[in-house]
Formats: sequence, structure tokens, C-alpha cells
Amino acid sequence: MNKKGFTLTELLAVIVILGLITIIATTSISGALNNAKENMLEDKKNNIITAAVNYVQNNNVSLNSEDCANIEGSYDRCKTLTVQELLDKQELESKDRDNKFYNDVTGKDMALDEVTVYRMNNRLYAKVTCMPSNDEVCN
Repeated sequence: MNKKGFTLTELLAVIVILGLITIIATTSISGALNNAKENMLEDKKNNIITAAVNYVQNNNVSLNSEDCANIEGSYDRCKTLTVQELLDKQELESKDRDNKFYNDVTGKDMALDEVTVYRMNNRLYAKVTCMPSNDEVCN
């Protein structure tokens, strides 16, 4: 007898193999998307740091000792700024919707995230010191 077509077992085997391929592809794509979001967030943090240093430097902003409590290390002069302050002073330009900065990982507004500028060896540096948009509890 001449049979045409596939048996039920063959069809089930093909469906299982396609399902496994789909799971592997979905996991890989998801991981790549998460890595891309984390890289975009790092770029935004670097932009915030650069904007804060430029603002302090270009506007002769005075650094004080009270703001140094926000940052690890022994610094005697600091200035803490929020992302919203940098946006308001037009030191930082947003390409996100509504002219706001959004955390690419959590999707939350970064307006209250803080960056602290400090002086070390007669040079200005900055660190992002508080990120409520990343679910950090800040002092």
C-alpha cells in the first residue's frame, strides 16, 4: 500500500522542535533587548554627568560641604543637582517624549534622580548619587 502524508508522531515531533526553537529565539531576543536598555541607561547617566559638570564649570556654581553627604568618599566641596534642574537650565536636552528623561530599564521619569559634582585635585568630577527612577531609596 502506498502511503502519502505524515504520521501523527512525525507531526508532533516537528511541532515540538519548532516550539523549542521559538523558546530559544525568544529568550535570546529578550536578553538582547534588556542589554540594549541597560546600555541606553548608562549613556543617559553619562550625559547627565557631563551636563552637571559643564553647568557647574560654566556658571561658576559654588560647591559646599553639605552636598558631600550624598557621595561616598572624602570630598569637602560638592554640588548636588537633579535631572529636572539640568533640564530647566537647558544644560541637558531630552530626546524622550514630553522633553523628560525616562529610565530605559524601568520606564520611570528620571526628574528626581540626582547627580553630585565634586572637586578633586583641582578638577571637577560627578557621580549619579541617587536614582529613584531605578527604585532606589535616597537619603
